[in-house]
Amino acid sequence: MSSPISMNSINRFWSKVEITGLGACWEWTAYKSASGYGQFSLDNKLTYAHRVAYILIYGEIPNGTDVHHKCGNSGCVNPLHLRTMSHKEHTQAHKTKEFCHNGHDLTSPENRCKSGQCKPCKKKYAASPERKAKFNTYQREIRAKQRHHANKDSINGHNTSP
Repeated sequence: MSSPISMNSINRFWSKVEITGLGACWEWTAYKSASGYGQFSLDNKLTYAHRVAYILIYGEIPNGTDVHHKCGNSGCVNPLHLRTMSHKEHTQAHKTKEFCHNGHDLTSPENRCKSGQCKPCKKKYAASPERKAKFNTYQREIRAKQRHHANKDSINGHNTSP
């Protein structure tokens, strides 16, 4: 992206962002990919929204680097939550999650359960009956899929694996 971004594109970009506070995630409200990444058409090219946010605030993305969401929320475009790192570092960062999808610091013992879950988010789900029901439904679906995959390897209770 070597050419300057037009004021019209800048205004169009920020009109698609829900800004809820300086430290909070700024959620992309327009089109998102199946994996939750915001997408924005810039110079007739579909571009990840978080990359555009980074460019608008910090300038060009250095060659050979990825833009990483420190918050872990792929739909976030808050420039304070974005940083560049090598592809290798980026891959490693996804393996050792430092922040939950709501931006809570998981390196802090008071925010992390033994299971690795985020305590503040877990409490928030527990406080909301609607979210709790949705979470429980999701857990049941996961267990059903696990049982289905486990049963694929057996027929009439006999293990068919080699």
